Amino acid sequence: MQRTKDKTLVEEKIDGAWIWTDGSVKPAVAAQYFLQPPERLRGERIGQGGRGQAFKIDLHGQPVVLRFYQRGGAMAWLNRDRYFSLTARTSRARDEFDIMTTLADRGLPVPRPVAAMANRVIGFAFRLAIMTPFIENQGTLADCDSHDAWYNAGFAIGQLHRMGVWHADLNVYNVLIDKESKAWLLDFDRARQGVQLHYRLLANLVRLRRSVVKVCPQRIEHHWPILLKGYDAA
Repeated sequence: MQRTKDKTLVEEKIDGAWIWTDGSVKPAVAAQYFLQPPERLRGERIGQGGRGQAFKIDLHGQPVVLRFYQRGGAMAWLNRDRYFSLTARTSRARDEFDIMTTLADRGLPVPRPVAAMANRVIGFAFRLAIMTPFIENQGTLADCDSHDAWYNAGFAIGQLHRMGVWHADLNVYNVLIDKESKAWLLDFDRARQGVQLHYRLLANLVRLRRSVVKVCPQRIEHHWPILLKGYDAA
């Protein structure tokens, strides 16, 4: 086992798979779940509209979401779950683990990851997965008509953009609303930090608006302006 310079990151290679954890769980424990075929997991299938297979599982008394990376669209016919990278440490799973950890540590409403995995299949091809805390919630943004929820969603996105972070797939399913109407931002696969081009960040809002029109069009007239107020207030 190797403990990195960041004391909160524990790294270990188990059965050919690289496992990283936040120190709250041993890599060997996380590997028991990561290395199982998804169909054998004893967990509740969750999520809709997002990429990958996500399950709510019990990790030694801690409810977490385990998401296996999977491709969508036409690409999935050729390659469902293999992602190419020069090394495990430069994989999309490790990148997502790092950026979510950074954002959570800075106080943004982003679940702080518990663990991530890059399992080499052959050559430069890896299967990837990530674990994040399960947040008790009242649904995604698509499910909520609360003014507070939409304002808080806009505020959270505004905070993200003030830090120069671009989200690759901002849609109504990737904004989770907890029991107190706090908005949590999910799925930071392919997200980028240090983005200074304002129009690129605003493209997140354009994409989110399209998602609202498609999934919950009844909310676009009244709730979308509330979200924009929250965004401007961040």
